[in-house]
Amino acid sequence: MKEILRKILKEDYDFGEEREPLSFSCEEIFCESAPDRELHGSFTIYAGDGASGYVWSDDLRIRVDDEHFSGKLAEIRYTVDTGGLAHGSMHTGTLSIVSDHGEYELPYRVAVSGRLPDSSLGEIRNLFHFANLAKADWNEAAELFYSDRFEHVLGGPDAVFLTAYRGFSAESGNPANMESFLQVSRKKSRPVFRCDTE
Repeated sequence: MKEILRKILKEDYDFGEEREPLSFSCEEIFCESAPDRELHGSFTIYAGDGASGYVWSDDLRIRVDDEHFSGKLAEIRYTVDTGGLAHGSMHTGTLSIVSDHGEYELPYRVAVSGRLPDSSLGEIRNLFHFANLAKADWNEAAELFYSDRFEHVLGGPDAVFLTAYRGFSAESGNPANMESFLQVSRKKSRPVFRCDTE
């Protein structure tokens, strides 16, 4: 890929010509996120006399929205995907920049922390922990369920219930919806109704 980009740029620019080096708004990209999320960010490329080039990633977890840049000031937007990364892990790599002002690498780190919510039973790491909290203190669990912290619990295998959660939590404060969500996520059995026969 780098050789292809060099060839594209060489059609218009002489790489032997001395040019002012590029500078960047950061020395490293750092992101912190819960598992199974998408983050959006940007950094800026500065070129005093103007520059043209390409930015790309060979890692599917970080996508550059517009790979080509030109001018004295270019904002590069990117998307980071933490799908499948475990809580507590660190994902690293580099973005490559090929330009008529030389070649550069910008490192990035993605920390998967999730900022998991605390409770009277300790940190709620998954739906199993949340179901235990609901058994111990239904009101505390309901408060967490309708807070903006709850989605951090839905990482890893529990991420499949994210759409269901967003549906059940749309009507804030309804305890029946939380119970239905626990049933859908198979963390609470459905009630059994007994019928008396004569």
